[in-house]
Amino acid sequence: MIIAGYGGLGIEIYGLMINDKLDEPFLFYDENPNKSIKNKQEVCVTSSLKKVKCFFTKNSNYFIVGIGHPRLRRKLTKTLEKIGGVPFNYIAPTASILPNNANYLGLVAQPGSGISHSTEIGKSCSLHINSIIGHDVKIGSYVTIGPNSSIIGPTEVGDYCLIGSNSIILPNIKIGKNVIVGAGSVVDRNLKDNEIFIGKRIK
Repeated sequence: MIIAGYGGLGIEIYGLMINDKLDEPFLFYDENPNKSIKNKQEVCVTSSLKKVKCFFTKNSNYFIVGIGHPRLRRKLTKTLEKIGGVPFNYIAPTASILPNNANYLGLVAQPGSGISHSTEIGKSCSLHINSIIGHDVKIGSYVTIGPNSSIIGPTEVGDYCLIGSNSIILPNIKIGKNVIVGAGSVVDRNLKDNEIFIGKRIK
């Protein structure tokens, strides 16, 4: 298994999979593997796509992108797909996903996260700890939903959005592409593309 991004989120995902006893060899891919990181893991890290391609040949060709920034996650996803990689769905044992017709691709659902029925979720989305997606919610691709956040359906969230921790998106809201919702916000109106919303903080 390739984990792209040898930073905080990538190491977190690696730790979760180790705790789940996922029987896979691991290799981290990072364009800057020598950056200073606290509590580094005793794992192999490479910046060489040639080594990654070799790893795909000898092992499985699955990968996870452990980066929270939506645009960077898309960039690395495209890079690894070009050399034969396939996005892997990591769904923690304590995540709750109701039956859907959705075909998840590159989904990361951390412990305590939940996805209700009648949802659509795009490619390579990341649900952090205890984040909840309600029924009849449509999520675009490369969306990051921070810890303890809730999206209450029916609602639409566009591609490349970043939903900060402890946020609530109320029903019947439409959020455009590339939107940032600040931590602790309550979104009660539609948001346009590229908007930054920080407001109505939860007390």
